[in-house]
Amino acid sequence: MREEETSQEGGAMIPELERIFEHIEVQRRCLVDMVQEGRRDVELSDLLRNVQLESNCLTSELEVLTRQLEEATWAGQNDQPDVEGANPEPQEP
Repeated sequence: MREEETSQEGGAMIPELERIFEHIEVQRRCLVDMVQEGRRDVELSDLLRNVQLESNCLTSELEVLTRQLEEATWAGQNDQPDVEGANPEPQEP
C-alpha cells in the first residue's frame, strides 16, 4: 500500500515539477535577455563616449585651424592699406 501511495504522489508531482521547470525556464530567458540588453547598453555607452571624444578632438582641431586662418588672413590684410593712400610706401628722396 505504501508503495502505491508513493507512486500516486510521484505521478501527481510530475505536473507540478513541470510547471516549476517551465517557470524556471521563463525566468532564465528573462535573465538572459536582461544580460544581453545590459551588454548592448554598455556597448552603446562605449560608442557614445568614443563619439564624444572624437567630437571634442575635431572641435579642437577646427578651432586651431580657424585661428590659423584668421591669423593668415589678418597678416595678409596688414600688407594692404586700409584706405587707399592711408599707408603709402615710403619713397626715396
